[in-house]
Amino acid sequence: MLENLTKAADVVRTIASEASRNAPLHLSLFVLAATFALFPAGWIPPEVRRFHWVGILLAVFLGAHILFHLWFGYRPIRKLKWHCRNLATDEREVLSSYLKEDAVCRYYGALHGPTSVLIGKGILGFATALVDVSQTPVMIQPLPRAYLRKHPNLVGLTAKDLGTEKPRGRLKTKSLLPDE
Repeated sequence: MLENLTKAADVVRTIASEASRNAPLHLSLFVLAATFALFPAGWIPPEVRRFHWVGILLAVFLGAHILFHLWFGYRPIRKLKWHCRNLATDEREVLSSYLKEDAVCRYYGALHGPTSVLIGKGILGFATALVDVSQTPVMIQPLPRAYLRKHPNLVGLTAKDLGTEKPRGRLKTKSLLPDE
């Protein structure tokens, strides 16, 4: 009996440890356990009925596990969006220069205040491990860049400033081929 419990615990530990890779398995196990838990007692065979509580506990555990995984997995993105919405004036100026020029990397001094704060927030990052005090390549991270390009008003720009304004109507283009 003890060997069976340790084997079952090993299986559960393996499934739970690789939560990001086993999301479909977790969802299907949750649906299976929830349907088993919600079956009326008359539909369940008598030899299985005494293990009905296991299905209920498994459904509650897997449901909570999935919710916690979603909550804490999305937490860095929520934090990043919060930082992008609550920028200081000098931080907005630095980020607007990245967006205006459509640049991914710019050069700043390693001791430049706004870039140091933005690096600490995870919006910017050093482009290289070799840091020169006078000129260091600092790049904008892909997620904040996409978020700020989608919401340029957060850095004091408009879609027209970025050139991402959607054209209205049909575009009229000239043919590159010579007329014959």
